[in-house]
Amino acid sequence: MSGTNKIENINSSNAFIGIGGIIGGGSGANLTNIKVSGTNIVMNGDNSQGAGMIVGGLEGGNIINSDANGGSIVAIDSGAYSVGGLTGCMHEGQILKNSSVKNVEVKVGKNASLIAGLSGHSGTSQGEPTLIENCKAQDVKIIAGEGSQRIGMIGYYMQKTKQYYAEPTNFIIKNSSASGSIDGGDMVGTIAGLVWKNSKVENSTSSVKINGVLSNKQIGGDSTSVLISQLK
Repeated sequence: MSGTNKIENINSSNAFIGIGGIIGGGSGANLTNIKVSGTNIVMNGDNSQGAGMIVGGLEGGNIINSDANGGSIVAIDSGAYSVGGLTGCMHEGQILKNSSVKNVEVKVGKNASLIAGLSGHSGTSQGEPTLIENCKAQDVKIIAGEGSQRIGMIGYYMQKTKQYYAEPTNFIIKNSSASGSIDGGDMVGTIAGLVWKNSKVENSTSSVKINGVLSNKQIGGDSTSVLISQLK
């Protein structure tokens, strides 16, 4: 899909919703060789969940050799979560590989969480961690409102789902890169917003300004610096 594509004025009414340029949501799908460009997504309503240029949310499955170029995702009402340039989430996913986001803007309102240039949240709760490898978030601009947290490629944990997920999920980011800017938010990393226990970042590079200053802080927070009770 290319050209000027708009998906807008989506009202979540405080319920689950997944909005994607190609797929709203999927389970166990293998998404390969998908290219999108010039897509603009607008989500309305508090607690909007799951938006990405390719897929709003993916549970299980893989994304390989897929790219998003140009466009924007806007969710300016309170409490948006799981918003990413490529996918809103790779929840319990296996592999996100050889994929990229370029020239994309992600803008969220106050009290948002799990926001990223590539994947809003990623990770597995058991077994092998989600592998994010050879991926790029290039010239991505993220703007987060007051009270927002966990900005970067990150694991999943929210207070309202803690009965299902006692801790943030596990992922490995390797041989990947990020460039662009992030303005606003807490627990902000140029690669990962939060890395918990069995998650890690390896051999990855970044050139990202945080609040206007070039930063070398690849990880926004971890299990040694953040209490789980601090996570929204």
